[in-house]
Amino acid sequence: MQFQPEFPKNWYYWTQDWKAAGNSHVLRQGLIRTGFDTGLVWGHTNHSGEPICFYLELADGWYNGFVGMADDYVTSNRKELSQLALSVLLEKALRNTAPDYRPPSWADQLDQDGVLDKLLWFFRSDGQSSWIPNLGSVNSSPREQALRRFLKDFVDYVWLDRSGNARFTFRNFPSFRPQLIAILAGTNRLKILLDPKYMLDEPCWEALRSLAYSEHPDREGVSLEEASFESKGQTAKDAAHVLIMRGIDRDQQARADERHALKQRLRETQTRLEQI
Repeated sequence: MQFQPEFPKNWYYWTQDWKAAGNSHVLRQGLIRTGFDTGLVWGHTNHSGEPICFYLELADGWYNGFVGMADDYVTSNRKELSQLALSVLLEKALRNTAPDYRPPSWADQLDQDGVLDKLLWFFRSDGQSSWIPNLGSVNSSPREQALRRFLKDFVDYVWLDRSGNARFTFRNFPSFRPQLIAILAGTNRLKILLDPKYMLDEPCWEALRSLAYSEHPDREGVSLEEASFESKGQTAKDAAHVLIMRGIDRDQQARADERHALKQRLRETQTRLEQI
């Protein structure tokens, strides 16, 4: 029979029950299943961002065994508990239930303390390539497909800033964009940046250059065209292609801005001459 613990009053009491569960595998599993139940997380508590952050730490390594949580019992039962935590997280917190014309149902949670940082940490690359271990394998299972759907909506929502919430305006946090570019690289979606609606600032250009020249680290004497043609990896090719095409757009926009400024100065000069 599946264990169902009595609901704690709030998240604080849930964490106390988690600690008290000790080495009881059944208790730990039951608590993981109930961590996002209605009235538990968003009740009278000042820890509204903590549940998602806790579950992300617990789910870390569900695919390849990274250890992110300092808990001896969890470590010894890592894979099973991590996969369960991820399943609950995807079902209760990260599944978008809003209609297409509304912001994602999880959008407000990004404004909770630590949640955005923890999500970016969870979807980090392995440090040696663009692969994101917590996305799983290329042959996607339903769990992996759900992760990719969330990441697609997450990047689009955060980058394009459709929230209208003055407290959470992504344009105020440009330092996050290189991390989003790393996520796009890890999900083979760099080419969406060909669309000019994805604004690129200098940190973005540098992140893309690092990817484009990943097989030519010295960059000396290597053009973007050469990097695109000679690179064996698709990520480097895509990054170089984005840089080339968006660079053309940027140059054209700069020339258009110069023409507009020149016309403006000519009109002002004409007005002053007419006033003499």
